[in-house]
Amino acid sequence: MENKFIPQAIEIVTLAIHEDNKKNYEEALGLYKKALEHFMIGVKYEKNPTSKDIIMKRVEGYMTRAEQLRAMLEKTPKAVSASGTAELEK
Repeated sequence: MENKFIPQAIEIVTLAIHEDNKKNYEEALGLYKKALEHFMIGVKYEKNPTSKDIIMKRVEGYMTRAEQLRAMLEKTPKAVSASGTAELEK
């Protein structure tokens, strides 16, 4: 069986990084979480120990960034738009 989870995870994490760079932090966090789920499933099916180690090191970095975003979003009382201006909550 071909492991399709890792390529899917890479696609998703690429989108997460793109959104992160655009400062769309809520969207980025959701994408990081989705990518991490795919990576964790994919690593179970990975047979090459070297590849497994590389994947897990990457996963640790993405997990750290997701935790940073979550903490930052929890501290921020207002939503921040892509233009960088705060919007009032209704």
